[in-house]
Amino acid sequence: MPSYQDPYLRLVVARTPGELRESVDAVDRAIEAGVREASAFLFTFGMTEVFRNAESRKIVNQKPGYAGSDGGAGKVERAAPSKRTSTISAQLSVSCARRSPVPRSS
Repeated sequence: MPSYQDPYLRLVVARTPGELRESVDAVDRAIEAGVREASAFLFTFGMTEVFRNAESRKIVNQKPGYAGSDGGAGKVERAAPSKRTSTISAQLSVSCARRSPVPRSS
């Protein structure tokens, strides 16, 4: 069973820190190559969905739950963003995608 998990790429796991670093580096290279080679970007509504912690009311990055886990079902709720908020989120995503990918620090 894997012992190490990347906190940003939660489905990237490894048995050792070194293997984890190698896996993350490989993912980073693949993403960077894809961004550099792309002639267009397609954004889906899922990229602008907003979820809020039901107790704290703070925004969370996505509704939890993956790999068969309920991820704390009932602790988050979908917060329907306004058209303006969704437009700004999409514009920021496009702006970020157009910039050179910045590797995470080691």
